[in-house]
Amino acid sequence: MVKTAPRKLPPMSALEFAIEQAFRRFFFGLRLMLTWTVLCLPLLGAVYYLVFMDGMPKIEALKPVDFAALSVLGLVVLLAAVSIMVNWNRRILEDERPRGLGWIRVDGAVWNFFLGLVILLMVIGLMSGASALMALRGPVFFESNLAVAAKPAATGVAGIIGISALFVGLRLMTRLPAIALGNRDYGFGSAWRATRRNTIRYLGFLFWLVFTLAIAGGIGAGAVMARTVLPNPWVVGGGIAAATVIGLWIVFVLMSVPACHYRFFGEQKDFLENT
Repeated sequence: MVKTAPRKLPPMSALEFAIEQAFRRFFFGLRLMLTWTVLCLPLLGAVYYLVFMDGMPKIEALKPVDFAALSVLGLVVLLAAVSIMVNWNRRILEDERPRGLGWIRVDGAVWNFFLGLVILLMVIGLMSGASALMALRGPVFFESNLAVAAKPAATGVAGIIGISALFVGLRLMTRLPAIALGNRDYGFGSAWRATRRNTIRYLGFLFWLVFTLAIAGGIGAGAVMARTVLPNPWVVGGGIAAATVIGLWIVFVLMSVPACHYRFFGEQKDFLENT
């Protein structure tokens, strides 16, 4: 079997693709969210009536029925988020537009995506937990051998584990779009192998992603703060609307990241090619 050389992710091209998709599919994503929001309105009303009618309750004062209502709401919101992500990935990668009940799909792809997401979060969570444990208990473990250097050493090891968790998550997340498309051949092992030797490129991608989203977030925050400088109803309404649009756009950019990486590593397509 001939081993192919690992593909090298172009950080700026990958980011440009994610940004382009967030602009291009903005109203599609908005419709997905609004559809699920309307569907959840009766449940939201019921939870408000049961739990929040008399104000924000204390956790210890919640009744079993309140916990049940909040749990059901949380599960439905999670299901909605996964359904939206599946449709979003299929729209980007296959240009598929849902029909009828497809806008609120809860089929096998959604449940498989949910399972894959749980596995990914468990891996990241275990590594993050190990990082936190090292930061807390590491100095005691290293104290007998390193004395005063025990705390810096433990902090350094904790930082390495934490950063490793971030890169592991980035590499394995390309499995999720494959699940959305029903591609059983591209598992977590395939995702790990396909993305090898890209650490520096992932670092560059993360830098430009955070930089871009920070600018967008700053603009959104400025739009909200404008209402304190100019307390005009039009300015207040416009500022809130602008901040909402920017916030949604940031969400859509983040949702596009796994798809753009899967396109490059999983589908072996360059970003300049037509979808």
